[in-house]
Amino acid sequence: MQKRFLFIALIALLTVACGKNTNITINGNIRNTKEGKVYLEQINVDNVVLIDSTIMDKSGDFEFELNSNDGLFYNLKFPNNQIITVFAQPNDKLKISGDLNKLMSNYWVDGSEHSLWIKVLNFQINNTRIQMDSIRTKYKDVSLKNGMTSEIKSVIIKWDSILDEQKKFSRDFILKHATSPSSYFALYQKFDNKNFILDPIKDLQSYKIVASSLSAIYPNSIYTKAIMCNLKEIYSNIKAAQLKNIIDNSEARLPMVKLPDVKGDTISLGSLKDKFILLDFTMLTAKDSKPYIDDLKSIYQKYKYKNFIVYQVCLDSNVLFWKESIKDYGINWICVRDNLALKSTIASNWNVKSIPANYLINDKFEIVGKNLYGRALEDRLNDLLK
Repeated sequence: MQKRFLFIALIALLTVACGKNTNITINGNIRNTKEGKVYLEQINVDNVVLIDSTIMDKSGDFEFELNSNDGLFYNLKFPNNQIITVFAQPNDKLKISGDLNKLMSNYWVDGSEHSLWIKVLNFQINNTRIQMDSIRTKYKDVSLKNGMTSEIKSVIIKWDSILDEQKKFSRDFILKHATSPSSYFALYQKFDNKNFILDPIKDLQSYKIVASSLSAIYPNSIYTKAIMCNLKEIYSNIKAAQLKNIIDNSEARLPMVKLPDVKGDTISLGSLKDKFILLDFTMLTAKDSKPYIDDLKSIYQKYKYKNFIVYQVCLDSNVLFWKESIKDYGINWICVRDNLALKSTIASNWNVKSIPANYLINDKFEIVGKNLYGRALEDRLNDLLK
């Protein structure tokens, strides 16, 4: 009975131990300060939340103890609104030292290399902001004078140079410190409240580097989940911009398609003007192509007498199987093949990322629909072919 009691007690102890969050300690000593409060803020993805405060004694000593199951960014706010940003994860014991005079550049963190890289980032952007403020002042002074256009141009060139140097610094930092959470911090730094240093489109490679590294090392982090979501949004925006560019330049300037059909006759998409065209990208030899082709045949039979035509671009790698499939399916619309198959530059120019894919083009050679299938395609054709 006694052994059974000890066994149950041991299980209870282990249960309590496993349920307890890992402790994090942040303490420090700040010189040249008077007694006052220090505030601890947690930096989330979309907001900053005050989670604790403590009294810093006359000697400048303070300490925070907190529980977390994840690595997080924190702000320490000192008297006179000086801020130090750190990164702390389970089992970390951070020791901060510094001088309240110019604290943001004059401090040190032991126990967290990531926090020291954040210091480097903040030092650099603060330096850049000082230069930007100086250029703003100089620009105002020069612009008040008449006939000083050469000086204004010089100021603008200097401004652009400062911004370019900061962007290069941020990109290089991410490359060198991709495995550190500080790379995430670098990715979302701003010149000011509105303007990010790095652009999601121009600096897509930096976003991909950070997303890949954090996914591997911190898969459950809120920051990892946020950047993965952001990356999907960026890809979606890129696709939308590419499609908009195609639509905006649609009049006689749609990406060219000119390929041979099963008889070897080359047929151009541009030769079909004045018709309503379904430009379709597919593979007839794909596993699930039959139901797709059957559905398209049904729609084509219904609308082919209303100035509607299908121009199908096949990305099949084997020309013999492609020809056999045309016979087997009884295809009687324009069916051409790109011998580059899945490496087709034509498909790439039309921003085709997966197949099947299609564009609906009206009689003015304008794109009026994308990736419409079944009922959705019929409804759109009913609207256009009234």
